[in-house]
Amino acid sequence: RIRTMWPLLVGVLILSLLLSGCGGAQTPKVYRVGILSGSDAMAPIVDGFKAKMTELGYVEGKNIVYDSPKATGDKAGQLSIAQKFVQDKVDLIFAYPTVPALEGKAATQGTTIPVVFANGGVDGTGLVNSVREPGGNLTGVRSLSGEVVGKRLEFLLQLAPQVKRLYIPYDVNYPLNPV
Repeated sequence: RIRTMWPLLVGVLILSLLLSGCGGAQTPKVYRVGILSGSDAMAPIVDGFKAKMTELGYVEGKNIVYDSPKATGDKAGQLSIAQKFVQDKVDLIFAYPTVPALEGKAATQGTTIPVVFANGGVDGTGLVNSVREPGGNLTGVRSLSGEVVGKRLEFLLQLAPQVKRLYIPYDVNYPLNPV
């Protein structure tokens, strides 16, 4: 009688081990974050982002991997990288500043991949619907540069009232610069 019960006992034992979790630990998910950069001068933004992710329990190489190809200043290259992130099904795109954030938004249209931006210009760029309700899969930290430029100029003129002319280089094609 024990011989006929043997397969049943082995089956019950295996089932109980599987149900109790003793059948082996599951591999934790490794999250993939695509980093879309528009300026090497703003690289400390990535350091801050990674530091906060570490504080939240994400350990690089263990449960999170960052992919940060270079396309600094190249709008077509940034869009191509963003599209590659979507194709690779990253878990999140971190983009900074405005143009890479816009490219991340464009590339993720119709997907559920979240885009988190830093130092993004939100006024008049179409990056978000509004500050209060960004809309879609976007959120981030906006740039206050437009609001502080006037104050900086005012402060400069207080420090150096003799200044008659200023040289202010800018890119007329940049979304935050009015033409």
